[in-house]
Amino acid sequence: MEIELLCPAGSAEAARAAVSGGASAVYIGGADFSARHYAENAREAELSEVIDYCHLRGVSVYITLNTVYLDEEFPELLRFAAEVYKAGADAFIICDMGLFRALRAAGFALPLHGSTQLCTHSIGGALYLRELGFARVNLSRELSLQEIAEISSRVPAEGFAHGALCASYSGRCLMSAFFGAGRRGFGERSGNRGRCAQPCRLPYKLYDGKNLVREGRLLSPKDLCALPLLPELAASGLLSLKIEGRMKSPEYCAAAAREYSEALSDIENGAEPDKEREARLLGAFNRKAGFTPGYFERRRGREMMTESGGGPAAGTLEFYDGKTGACGIRASERLIPGDGLGIPLNRGEPAGCGVNRETEPGGLFRANIGKGLERDIRVGAAVYKSFDKAAIERARRVMAENRRMPARARVRAKIGRPVSMEIYKENVKFQAEGPFPQKAEKSAVSPEEIIKRLGRTGGTPLKLEFTDADVEEGLFIPAGELNALRRAAAGGFCREWAASFKREAPGITAAPPENDGPPEKPAEPRKTALAANFAQFQTLADFSPHLIYLEADVFLKHGREARKMADSRDFLLFAALPRLDFADPAPLISRLASLGADGFLARTNGQLRALTLGAHSAEKTLCKEAAFLAGQLGHPASKQSLREGSSAKKTLCLDYSFNVFNSRAVAFYRESLPNLKSAALSVELSGLPREIGSLSGLCEVVVYGHIPLMLTRQCPVGNFAGEEARAACGKPGDFRLIDRKGSELRVKRDCENCAAAIYSGGPVSLPKIPARAGFVRLEFSFETAGETARAAEKYWK
Repeated sequence: MEIELLCPAGSAEAARAAVSGGASAVYIGGADFSARHYAENAREAELSEVIDYCHLRGVSVYITLNTVYLDEEFPELLRFAAEVYKAGADAFIICDMGLFRALRAAGFALPLHGSTQLCTHSIGGALYLRELGFARVNLSRELSLQEIAEISSRVPAEGFAHGALCASYSGRCLMSAFFGAGRRGFGERSGNRGRCAQPCRLPYKLYDGKNLVREGRLLSPKDLCALPLLPELAASGLLSLKIEGRMKSPEYCAAAAREYSEALSDIENGAEPDKEREARLLGAFNRKAGFTPGYFERRRGREMMTESGGGPAAGTLEFYDGKTGACGIRASERLIPGDGLGIPLNRGEPAGCGVNRETEPGGLFRANIGKGLERDIRVGAAVYKSFDKAAIERARRVMAENRRMPARARVRAKIGRPVSMEIYKENVKFQAEGPFPQKAEKSAVSPEEIIKRLGRTGGTPLKLEFTDADVEEGLFIPAGELNALRRAAAGGFCREWAASFKREAPGITAAPPENDGPPEKPAEPRKTALAANFAQFQTLADFSPHLIYLEADVFLKHGREARKMADSRDFLLFAALPRLDFADPAPLISRLASLGADGFLARTNGQLRALTLGAHSAEKTLCKEAAFLAGQLGHPASKQSLREGSSAKKTLCLDYSFNVFNSRAVAFYRESLPNLKSAALSVELSGLPREIGSLSGLCEVVVYGHIPLMLTRQCPVGNFAGEEARAACGKPGDFRLIDRKGSELRVKRDCENCAAAIYSGGPVSLPKIPARAGFVRLEFSFETAGETARAAEKYWK
């Protein structure tokens, strides 16, 4: 099957540009409700036009609803979904399980695609979403080619091939929310809400204790470019290759679509790859650092980061005069008027200038870049292109092309009956009739000329192939009347083809669908805590908690001792599973169960699947899902995956990594997870007490703790703490990142899996416990036993 090329569209113009470039499908959002809140986006009327435009050129349109939502937003959200559903959208891209529940309950009969925000980084997580009813999943960027192939062999999947790389696993980054906290508190600039401020692109200083180790853009990866590995990626089994870029220009969308569509054609036809494609894409957009092939063949590395790069080469700095600001640049590439150049400085943003005269390779270009830069500029430094005028002009020529969709046509022309032209494709056809032809007295119009005139559809989105022509010889038909017939047939078919994608919207309600109702809220919130080491656990055991979560690695070492303590103090003991699945979680779950865990704190979809596969009630849940799939999406059920397992019967709690933001999401997990005890709300809701108050007593609220703001394979310690990459891996150290305003982040390494968690420097704490919280959690990570006791006394006494 031909692989889909899925391209971004941050606006109607960008959508048209991507189509002209060769996209198979585009993804686009409305003015609200998508993960690129600051993109230009499209209004509802524009979206309807974009959908028609794309369908008339054989291109699918996926609507991005890929953020998490508050209860108050659902009425307008569902109304918007109904409008684009009626307009003919081909799929919704979502990540909020409350929205998943609402769309399913309302009967929206179109595929649902799992957003990259769902952090699908394992086969278990992908299967979990597939079994729920997602038609496809977007895989995390951190996967290797081998992992992609494994998942794609079992689950319809799409993967990113080009564009920006986040430092964090998507869906697991709270850094923007943390640093962007405003009047309403944590979450005002939430990446999970489409408002990312991109703090990872800023400079940081890395310290080990009080010693400065490195400074620079330590969390900012280069942009991904899969062109060097495109044959392997295309052969991996992926259903779709995705290009990132809804915040980027229409020119970028056109250029990326064109280069990747032609590269895929070259692979299909066995042609030699065009080695200039990557350079042309750098000209269309770059982060002044060049590209990286990403994680396809390696886990991470300093060379993947912008700190180590310089962008597309333009020349070298030959001289600089600090008194006048004049400089000379020896060109290594042809420079033309309109190009922009950048010169890296030792501190701060690069210096730059525009090109005002053509300069051939080897020539000297003179410019003025400003006075007083002697301390920060270096003669001999590499100069890069910050703007490539030729690349942008090339992209604009692509945008001007009129892409056309193949269709078939028939023509009839006989004396005594009107000329007819029928255009058809799949189940859609339209027939138009023209003039009555006359017997030619002098110059007849040949059948070939009639077909040629009717086939001149270059100004339309159609490219016709005449499959049947019944035309008499010796006819006379005025050229103007043939042109009118062609316009009538093409126009009518286009209207019918666009209309064939339209549908009636299902009935929707603003209120959450009826359910069994929230569980009865206890008179007082139940006390829960997360311990990251055994000293914290022992301290917390003295405060009569209801439940303590103990991190899995600590549980493996101290589980039996912790079990005895929990029994003697009469509290529940749960194992907190890893924040990411680097291996099948089932063996770990079984081992933790054998050590006496009463239940588990689940943090990934793969863990949910492993924990629920064996529960008898899970079969009922999956059967219900199967009925929905058969009726709505036509997907096969996955009951064959059910199996027995003792750990599956254990109680489970959801961590805040599931980004639960609304009561529908709570209801979804309550209905689909038979052994669910509690669901932690997103920590981003900590600044929104009204939203917390509207949710049920099943919910757990984190009121204190250092919060993991980012989970990353780009460990700043492994990348930058030493002259050689990985020089500090596995070695002890107290590593911290300090931003330009002096704010601190703490780095917790997972050297076994070559990953890191970056935590808030200080604990986030609510001034008081929310009134309707069913469970209140204190979360400990770096605290000493004394600090743990003081926090417990503050909230639990």
